Amino acid sequence: MVDPAEKEAVHTLLNAYQRSSKRKSPFFLIARIGSGYAAMAAFTILALFFSALNLTAINKTAREITYRDLPAISALIKLRASLQAQERYAGKYAILKDSAFVDLFRTREREFVANLRILEQTGPIQDLAELKRNYLTYQQAAQRLLGGNPADPASHRASAAQLFESINSVYVKRQAKLHAVIEHAELQRKSAIKWTIIIACAGFLLTAWIAPWVTNRIFRATRKLQLATHRALSGDFSFPPQIQANDEILDLADDVTTMTKKLAELENLNFGPKQHAGDLTTEIFIEEQVQRGTGCALCDIRMNALDVVVAQHGFRKAADLLHLTGNLLRRAAIEHGCADGFLGHVGGDSFIVAVPPDRVESFSKRVIDRFETEVPAVLNPGAAEEDADPLSPHRPASVTTITISTILCGSGQAPAAAEVARAMDSFKGKRSGNFFRSGWDMVSFPFVAVVLAVSLLSGCATMQHQEGRQPTGPQMKESTQHATEAWSWRKMMGRQLDQAVRAIQRKDTQGAARRLKTIVNQRDVPGVTDEALFRLALLSMNPSMERPASERGIQLLKRLKRDFPRSSWAVQAEPLLELVDVAENLKAQSRSLSNAKEAVDAENRDLATKLKQLKRLDMELERTP
Repeated sequence: MVDPAEKEAVHTLLNAYQRSSKRKSPFFLIARIGSGYAAMAAFTILALFFSALNLTAINKTAREITYRDLPAISALIKLRASLQAQERYAGKYAILKDSAFVDLFRTREREFVANLRILEQTGPIQDLAELKRNYLTYQQAAQRLLGGNPADPASHRASAAQLFESINSVYVKRQAKLHAVIEHAELQRKSAIKWTIIIACAGFLLTAWIAPWVTNRIFRATRKLQLATHRALSGDFSFPPQIQANDEILDLADDVTTMTKKLAELENLNFGPKQHAGDLTTEIFIEEQVQRGTGCALCDIRMNALDVVVAQHGFRKAADLLHLTGNLLRRAAIEHGCADGFLGHVGGDSFIVAVPPDRVESFSKRVIDRFETEVPAVLNPGAAEEDADPLSPHRPASVTTITISTILCGSGQAPAAAEVARAMDSFKGKRSGNFFRSGWDMVSFPFVAVVLAVSLLSGCATMQHQEGRQPTGPQMKESTQHATEAWSWRKMMGRQLDQAVRAIQRKDTQGAARRLKTIVNQRDVPGVTDEALFRLALLSMNPSMERPASERGIQLLKRLKRDFPRSSWAVQAEPLLELVDVAENLKAQSRSLSNAKEAVDAENRDLATKLKQLKRLDMELERTP
C-alpha cells in the first residue's frame, strides 16, 4: 500500500515540473543570447558584401590586364625580336647572296605582320598608325635590297632605326599604362582589406559587448544551480541556489528549490540508509519479517576482488561468476530446507539470503565448498595466461574469495527494516560507528546482532594450468628441479631486462646496451631474449650518411626473426628490416643519380662552350660590311 505522505510529495514534484514546462518561452532566452550574435552576423554579411564588390572590381581589372595589356606588350616584344631577325637575315643576304636568307626574311616578315594584327586587336593604341607607316617604308627598302636592285645602305639603316624607335615608343607608353592599372588595383585591394577588417571587427566588438555579458550571467546562474543540484544528490538539501531576480533561469532555480525541499521531506519517509538495503523487493521482505515477528538470519554474501576479475578476465567472466554465485546460493538454500527463504542481489558484488537461524553454519560451509569447486570452471587458466606478464607467463590465476556475514534477528527484536539495514551497514564498516550507536539503542530495542563468520567462513579458488601427463618418482623430482631452475633463470633474466628498460627511460643508453648484451649472450628465454634483441638492435643502429643502419643492428634483427619467429618483437622487426633494405637501395640509387648528374654537368659545360663559339661567329658575321 502506498504511503499517503509519499504520494502527496510525489504529486507536489509533478506539479512543480508542469509549472516549469509552462514558463517563459525558450525563444526569450534565445533572443537574449542571439542579439549579439545577430549583430555580428549582420556586420559579417556587410563585410562579405563589401569584399565581394571589391573582388569583382579587382577581377575585372585582372581580366583586362590578362586579355589586353599583357598580349599587347608581348606582341611589341615579338615585333622588336622579329625586326632584329629581319635585319640580320637582310645583312647576311647582302654579304653571302644566298636565297635561303630571303626565305628566312619572309618568315620573319609574316611573323611581324601577325604580331601587328594582335596589337591592333588589343584596342586603340597611340602612335600605332605611325608604326605601320614606318614599317611600310622599311619593307620597301628591304624589297629593293632583296630584289637585287642597287639600294642605298644608309636609307635602309635609317628606316630600320626609325621603326625601332616607333616600337620602343609604343612599348614604353603601354608599359606605363600597365603600371598605372596595377597600382590602381593594388590600392583597391588594400582598401578592400582595410574596410573589410574594420566592418568585421565592429561586429565582433559589438558581439563581445553583448553576448559574453548575457552568456556569463547564464553560466554563473547555471553553475550555482549545478552546485545546488550536486549537493541535493549527495544528500545535502540545505543549499538552495541563490539566483538573481531577473536572471534567465530563475524559474528553473525556483522549481529545483521546491523539488529539493520535497526530496528532503521524502528522505525521512524512505528506507533510511540505502547502501546495503538493496532494492524494493528486499525492503518489502524485511518489512514483512518485522511485522510477522518471526526470527530469521540475514546472510550478506560479498564477493571480494571482483574488480581484479574484471580487469584480468573481462566483464563477461565477472557476470558469469555473479550468475554462478547466485545459482549456488539458491541451491544451497534449497538443500538446507530454506525453500521459502529469500535471495536478493543488492549490489554489484553482494547478495542477501534469509535462512533459519539454526542452519546458518551448515549453509555457509556448503556455499564455500561449492564456491571452491565451481569457480575454476568459470575462471579457466587460459584466460589468465592471456593477460600474464611476458616475464612470468606461468603464474597462477588471481584469487577471488567470498565473505559471509550474518545477523540473527530474534522474534520481535527488530523494530523496522531501516534499523536492520543500519545495523548491517554499521558492522560492515560502510557507515561510521557514531551513526550505529545513535540509530540503534541496545537498551530501547533488545536486538542482538551476532557476527558468525567473517574471515573464517571465507572461500577461495585458485587455478593453475598444467599440460601433459603427471610424472612419478624420480622423474617428478627431476622435472620439478628443471622447472625451478627455469623459473629462477627466467626471473633473473627478466630482472636484467627491467633494469635495461629503466636505463633506457633514464637515457642511459650505454648502461642499457651493456645489460641487453648480457641477456642476448646467455641462454635464450622466450619473452625476454626476443625483447632484448629488439631493443639492443635499435640501440645499435647508429644511422649515418654513408649507411642507414649498422651491421650489428641488422644481424640482431635477423637473429630475432630466425630464433623467435612467433614473437611479437619479430613481427615488429620485419618491417624495420624492410625499411633498412629500402634505405640501402635508395642510397645506391642516390649514388647512381649523383654520377649521372656529374656526367650531365660535363656535357652541359661542353655544350655551353660550343654555343659561345657559335655566338661569336654570328657576331663576326653581323659586323661584316
